[in-house]
Amino acid sequence: MMDEKKVVIDSPEVKIVDASAGSGKTYALAHRYIQLLLQKEASPDAIRTILAITFTNMAAREMKERVLEFLKKIALDFFTDPGERDMIFSKIELDKPFAQIRAQKILDYIIHNYNFFQIQTIDSFIYLLLSGCAFRLGLPANFKLQENYQQLLLYSVDECIEKAARNVELREIFQEFLRQYVYIENKENWFPKRDILRLLQSLFSQMNVYGKTFAKAG
Repeated sequence: MMDEKKVVIDSPEVKIVDASAGSGKTYALAHRYIQLLLQKEASPDAIRTILAITFTNMAAREMKERVLEFLKKIALDFFTDPGERDMIFSKIELDKPFAQIRAQKILDYIIHNYNFFQIQTIDSFIYLLLSGCAFRLGLPANFKLQENYQQLLLYSVDECIEKAARNVELREIFQEFLRQYVYIENKENWFPKRDILRLLQSLFSQMNVYGKTFAKAG
């Protein structure tokens, strides 16, 4: 038990819970969150150093509710299930009286500093990182993430086609592409714009997967 407890309170660390849906991941993560908050060396503002990430808004909301529920049960010593009380206190380093006082202080801290209660989805976490690094990334302070990128790709294709009417070099690129594409695909009746857009979407997805730009072959 001592070895297990020592592993539990080691920090800093990254802990990943990987399991199938409905197996209790959120419950396990909420327990882990409580264990970190109720270490002997921890203070109420230790919540500022803990980040929990889930995939869905529902899971993030449920985990916050569970953490607050556990803290309230510990602070008031109000457990309807004695087994749950024993399990929680077997995993923390504080005795019950000290754990109650600590839980009360943590709840008070969360009320006054709710923005530091960092349980969120991976999407919101990435957006938070981008917001903090917007200046370094050359992004405007009020940037917004565009989820429906297909519309932007369609707009880009339309812009290129329109510019090709005035730009000789761009028009030659389009013409060469069309010659090669008709030859490779062996199509007699087709919609160039639709196929160009589909190819562009595929290239865009590949670029995002590998995080690199394309280089000219040969």
